[in-house]
Amino acid sequence: MLYPSSLNVFGHDVSVKVFSDPIEVVEGGQQTDVVLAQYDPQTTTISLMHVPDKPAIGMSNCLHEIIECIDVHADLKLNHTQISTLASGMYQALASGKFNFSDTPIQ
Repeated sequence: MLYPSSLNVFGHDVSVKVFSDPIEVVEGGQQTDVVLAQYDPQTTTISLMHVPDKPAIGMSNCLHEIIECIDVHADLKLNHTQISTLASGMYQALASGKFNFSDTPIQ
């Protein structure tokens, strides 16, 4: 799976960082959680764990974090279940339809 190093969401440049291990969430200097992916609106960065033998997990998580980013910047106030459901459905549709947007100009 090839992930972009950055993408643009509503005019915001979003960095994409891929890791081979789970991501530690630190709040107030203390580790509070371990996750497979996250969007940080302060740094506009999506961090993802890539699982080589299960690439669908990484891409589904990537879509989830892109939706999180859209939610933040569009002030949609989606809950986590709504975001997860949208990401799962979008991944299934895009993967099964073999979509390829690489040659589509952005207008």
